[in-house]
Amino acid sequence: MWFRFISRAAVVRLAALLGTVAALMLLPINSASAHAFLVSSSPEDGAVLTAAPEEVVLRFSESVVLPALQVHLVSGSGREFEPISAKLEGASNGDTEEPASVILRMPVLPVDAYQLRWETLSSDDLHRTGGMLIFGVGTAVSRAGVVEPAPQWDEAALRTAMFLALAAALGGWLTEALLGRGRPTPASVDRQRAARRVARWGAVAGFVFGAILPVDQLIAAGGSSPLALLQGSYGVREALRQSGFIVLAVAASAPAQRGPRAILVAVGACLTGVGTALMGHSAARGALPVTRIMADAAHLVSAATWCGGLLLAVLLIGPMLPGEDRPLARDFLRRFGVPAGACFAIMIVTGIYLTGGTVGSVDAALLTNYGRLLTLKVLIVLVIAGLALANHRRFRVGDNRPGAHGSMTLARSEAAAAVVVLLLAGLLTSGQPAREPQFVARPAYPTVPLTNSQVDDLQQTLTVRPNLPGRNVVTVGLRSVRRPAPAPVRSVALTVGATRDPPLQLESQGADTWSVAVDLTEPGPVELVLVVHRPGLRDTVNRVDWSVGADPGAGPSPVVSRAPITDLLTRTAGLMLAGLLLGGVLGRRRHAGRDRRGRPDVVGSPVDAEVNSRLDRPVKDAVGS
Repeated sequence: MWFRFISRAAVVRLAALLGTVAALMLLPINSASAHAFLVSSSPEDGAVLTAAPEEVVLRFSESVVLPALQVHLVSGSGREFEPISAKLEGASNGDTEEPASVILRMPVLPVDAYQLRWETLSSDDLHRTGGMLIFGVGTAVSRAGVVEPAPQWDEAALRTAMFLALAAALGGWLTEALLGRGRPTPASVDRQRAARRVARWGAVAGFVFGAILPVDQLIAAGGSSPLALLQGSYGVREALRQSGFIVLAVAASAPAQRGPRAILVAVGACLTGVGTALMGHSAARGALPVTRIMADAAHLVSAATWCGGLLLAVLLIGPMLPGEDRPLARDFLRRFGVPAGACFAIMIVTGIYLTGGTVGSVDAALLTNYGRLLTLKVLIVLVIAGLALANHRRFRVGDNRPGAHGSMTLARSEAAAAVVVLLLAGLLTSGQPAREPQFVARPAYPTVPLTNSQVDDLQQTLTVRPNLPGRNVVTVGLRSVRRPAPAPVRSVALTVGATRDPPLQLESQGADTWSVAVDLTEPGPVELVLVVHRPGLRDTVNRVDWSVGADPGAGPSPVVSRAPITDLLTRTAGLMLAGLLLGGVLGRRRHAGRDRRGRPDVVGSPVDAEVNSRLDRPVKDAVGS
C-alpha cells in the first residue's frame, strides 16, 4: 500500500494540518454567497398595490454593476414601460461585497398587472444574476417565483477550457514525477518529455483562457469602466489566478530538479486555486471565510490533478500495455492509484463541504437548475468512484499476460466521466447558486407586539406593523412621567440597523404619538435607535432590540424540505475528513509494523519483480562481460 512511502514525520504534519481543518469545518459558519442575489424587493413579488409605486427597490446580497443592469417592465396588456432612472445605494467606499439596493424610479403606471424582469452582474466577480417579480396596481396577481438566469455559454466554455488547461498542467507534472521514480528507460524518458510538454502548454493555455474570461465578462458589463473594475478586488483576484498559471509554466520549463520544481508547482497550484476560489462561490460578503476559501482551492487543485493525471494515464501510458513495456505501464498505473485516490478523497470531502455554501436546502437542489446540475455532478462522481474501485481491483489482482489489458476500458470510461465533471464545473461556476431566500426556511424568530421602556423621564412605547419583511409602519408613543413635562417633544428620529443612511424623521399623529413608514429587508433581529429632541434638554436616545417576523407564506410550498442543510453538510465533511485521517494513520502504523517484521507487501509483487528483473538485466550483462 501507499502508506509505506510516507515518513512518520510527514504523517504527523499531515495529521496536524488536517486535524486543524477538520476542527474548523465542524465550527458553525456563516453561509457564503459570492454571487449577488435578490434578498427582497419593494413592492414584493405578488404584491397588490392600491396606488402605482413611484419607485421599485431591488435589494441585493452584494453590490451589482449598475451600467450592466437591464430592466424590462411589461403590463398585462402587453405595453412596455421604461424606468425613468436607476441608482445604486449601499456598497460605500467601493466595497463590492456589502449589500446594496437598486432604486428604479417608475413612470406613471395605470391600473394593471406588471411583470418586471431584471438582469445584472455581481460587482466582485462579474457573475450574472437576474430574476423576475410580478405586482399589480389595483389588480390581483400571483407570485412569479424564482426565475434563474441561464448560464452564459461563452463564459461556461471559457471556464471549462481553463479548468481543462489546469488539469493538463497539474496532471502533466504528476505523470512526469511518477515516471521519474524508477530507473529511466527509453519509453519512460519519451513519455516524461511528452508529459512535460503537456504541462507547459496546459499552463500557457490556462493563462490565455484566464485572460480572455474577464474580457468576456467586461463586455457583458456594458458601460462599466474596465479600469475601475480591474483596480478593485476583481483585478487583485484575477492577477492572483493568472500569476499561478505563470508559475506553473515556469515550473514546466525549469530544469529537471525534483525539489525546486515541486515547490514551484505547489506555489503555482496554490495561487491558481486561491485566486479562482476568491472569484467563485466561496467569497462571502463582509469578510473572507478562510476555511471555505482553502477548501475551494483544494477542491479545484485536487480535481484538476486527478482528472489531468487520469487523462494522461490513458493517453500516454495506456498504449504501453499491449507491448513489451507492459510491466512498466502497470507499475506506473499502480503507483498512480496513490495520488489519484488521495486527490479523489479530497475532492469528495471538500465538495460536500462547499455544497453547503451553494445549495440552501433539499428543495433548492431539486427545483433549481443549479441544484439539478450539482446533483448530476454528484451522480457522475459516484459512477467514477465505482469505476475506480473496479479498476484498482483489476490492477491489483489482474492478469499479467501481454494481452490482458482490459482494465484500460474502465480507465477510459473513468477519464471520459472526469471530463464531463469538469464541464459541469464550468457550468456551475457560471451559474447562480441555489441560495435564494425562497428555498431556505427562515428560523422562527420570537417577536413581541410592543415594547415599553423608560429613558430619562420619557415613557416610550414602540410597535411595528405588520412586522414582516417589506414596508412597515413604526409607531412610537411618548409620555413624560414628570408633571408638568419639562419640555415638549419637537422631533423624533429613527435609525434602523447599522446603516449609513440619514435617520428617518417621524411625523406627529397627535396625542403624543409619532409614526413613520420604514422598509425592513429581512426577518430576524434588528436594532432600532430612537432619538427624541426636546428644546432645552439633551436628546433622549433609546436603543430597542427588535425582531422582525418571517412571512409564513413567502416562497413556494416545500416539496421535500426547505430546512437549511449548510451545518449538516459541514459537519459531515468534517467527520469524513477525520475518518480519512484516522484511516491514514492506522494504515501507516500497520505497514510500518509489517516492514519491521520483514513481511513482504504482496500488492503487485509479481509485477514489481518483473520490472526489477528487466531493469537489472543490462547491469548484470555488463558485469558479466
